[in-house]
Amino acid sequence: MAEEKKAEKSTGERINPVLKELEMTILNHQVQVGRKPNYPDDALFSATNIFMSVILDRMYDLQDYDGLILEDRIKMVTKCGHDLRVLIKSYTGVDTYTHNYKEEGK
Repeated sequence: MAEEKKAEKSTGERINPVLKELEMTILNHQVQVGRKPNYPDDALFSATNIFMSVILDRMYDLQDYDGLILEDRIKMVTKCGHDLRVLIKSYTGVDTYTHNYKEEGK
């Protein structure tokens, strides 16, 4: 009998346990330590990239479900990126496009 080849896990499936571990570490810090974790500057960009990857993955499914044409998909993705950039800039002073920090004037 031929051995069936196991389906290779997707990138999302391989990364998910790491994301869950990060989530639990953050939750434990919030409960046990109760003060800000003092992330370095590049943590915001790492977290944003992870967040956008997950959002765009889900957006792709929604766009397929809704039967969007390519032009509308591109508009939706562009708006999502812009809206996230505005949100981050509004609440942190960081422009994720230019990587400028308001406080440091980089």
